[in-house]
Amino acid sequence: YYTDPDGNLWTARDVRQGRSVTLEPAAAPEFNRWLAAQKARFATRNRQRLERTATRHGHFLASSGGVPAIETLRSIDWTETGAVLTGPVAAP
Repeated sequence: YYTDPDGNLWTARDVRQGRSVTLEPAAAPEFNRWLAAQKARFATRNRQRLERTATRHGHFLASSGGVPAIETLRSIDWTETGAVLTGPVAAP
């Protein structure tokens, strides 16, 4: 999802590094469902950070599944991994 400088919400699927994508208008209810699902993955502090990030104009929010797990204790057996990515979009 991308919120442009005017506050309009856009979406794209299957975004990959080095490839162009075409953005399509996104419906706010769809975005809000996605955002709620992402926030549910976190504890309070990171939920609040994600909520603040979601209102930034000129920024994107994305999620990805199947990312490599971080090295932790050997007693932790990762069964599912994912990431939430966010940042500003720079004009070419």
